[in-house]
Amino acid sequence: VSQSRYFNTQDNDSIGWAAYSWNPITGCNLGCEYCYARDIAERFYDKRIGFKPTLHPERMLIPYNKQTKAPNNRVFVCSMADLFAHDVPKTWIDEVLRVCAENPQFEFLLLTKQPKRLLEFSFPVNCWVGATTDNQQRMDTATRIFEQVEATKKWLSVEPMFERIIPSNPGLFDWYAIGGASSNTQQAGFVPNWEWVFEL
Repeated sequence: VSQSRYFNTQDNDSIGWAAYSWNPITGCNLGCEYCYARDIAERFYDKRIGFKPTLHPERMLIPYNKQTKAPNNRVFVCSMADLFAHDVPKTWIDEVLRVCAENPQFEFLLLTKQPKRLLEFSFPVNCWVGATTDNQQRMDTATRIFEQVEATKKWLSVEPMFERIIPSNPGLFDWYAIGGASSNTQQAGFVPNWEWVFEL
């Protein structure tokens, strides 16, 4: 099935909280050691593109096409990028949000390690807006920022959970996704301490 016509279907445990992923933008320059996406890009992407932020205009049409039946209507946006990274042009992000707004049959899950940039945008009602908080410092930063973010649903990806993390305002967020890290070429896989998970 051509990826230019349909969402990627999450038919395994890689992203258990969404039925689909959609990558109108790929690539990221943050350089996180636990990044799974960079390994995939280096293996399968055109070497001329690599893992630098890249817009794929033809993929903007995907949500308008009828998708295969799935257990839910949640779409993880930019599983192979950070949509709100500083080097992603605002015009690209605006276009992604416009497409989300025009497709209310789906719930689009947005995720970033740069939550401060979320304050630059207004979000459609069918967007869940989230941030990665793999340590206490990121949790504290996300909490301060999300107190100003207007979104229908706010969520956190505590993946990988590198340490005990205590939210100062847990009720601010509607949903938490907690997990470890897959092994990649830069580091071994990681499973968080279960006591930390239970506490959160």
